[in-house]
Amino acid sequence: MKNIYKYLLVLIVLTSCTKDADIFDDFSFTVTITGEENLLVNSSEDFNISLVQAIETNRTNYNINFQLQEGTVGNGNILMNGEVVPYNSNTQINKGVTQLSFDGTQIGRIVILAVVTDQYGNTAEDLIDIVVQDIEFTFTAAPQENSLNQGDNTDINFILTETGNSNSIYEMKYTNESGSVTLLNNNEVVPVNTFFEVTPGSFSWNVTANTGNDISLDFTVRNNETLIEKEGQVSIEILENEFTFTAEPVSPLGITGEPTNINFLLDNRGNTGVTFFMTYSSNVFGILTYNGQDIEPNIPSNQQWKFLSKLYIISTRRSYHCVHS
Repeated sequence: MKNIYKYLLVLIVLTSCTKDADIFDDFSFTVTITGEENLLVNSSEDFNISLVQAIETNRTNYNINFQLQEGTVGNGNILMNGEVVPYNSNTQINKGVTQLSFDGTQIGRIVILAVVTDQYGNTAEDLIDIVVQDIEFTFTAAPQENSLNQGDNTDINFILTETGNSNSIYEMKYTNESGSVTLLNNNEVVPVNTFFEVTPGSFSWNVTANTGNDISLDFTVRNNETLIEKEGQVSIEILENEFTFTAEPVSPLGITGEPTNINFLLDNRGNTGVTFFMTYSSNVFGILTYNGQDIEPNIPSNQQWKFLSKLYIISTRRSYHCVHS
């Protein structure tokens, strides 16, 4: 009889061990992380966590815990459904594939251990290894023409290039170190020392030389995410304006009471927008008339005869008094 009891006891123990082994096998699982990639600072990348059960069942709940590993440099946040998942805290996760994202907030290599635990204490884990890179960009500024006449204009060409597509916002401003200029962006006047949004790539602004002084402009571009700035300097030489002027009578002899033509030739070799003025003096009695208006000799500058074009030929009749037609 005692032998029978011993046999039953052994059978019960063996059956219990078999059931425990079945329970462990039924609820074992694996965790695999895929899709994580290097990213630029202040940008985000999606990645996937795959939780696969050894035997499919709906009787198990899972929590995931993200732990920053020793030696991590940099920082960032893990987001699930748009919400930040705190490190070293348990967050419920479903079996199958779950998409999360990582938002890099500080450059460096970030290593995170993802530990998944079920309600029975079974665990599985995998590593997330992401490098958050700095946003690198270059900036150049160069005038289309290195020299101008006063009043002329030229384009200033800019090239702003990123090492990657960060979708960052860039802004640019300028300061005027010397010379007087009018700077236009898409025909809009650009105020000095004021930031304007610009797009990576090639673009240009237009500058007009308002005075005869050489131009020196400093341009500054900044990335609004990192606040890193790059500068470019533009120097433009303003040329001295050169021109010739002649006044020749058609005939060296004149008859009293009869008109005599005088031709004036102004040849401007510089900027076509420069305005010229002319005065005259006479050792005889006479009045020069311009567009029907008498012009006295040695008149004040605000009444001087104005020339606007590059090549200006004027025919004048002169007798006892001078008449310009």
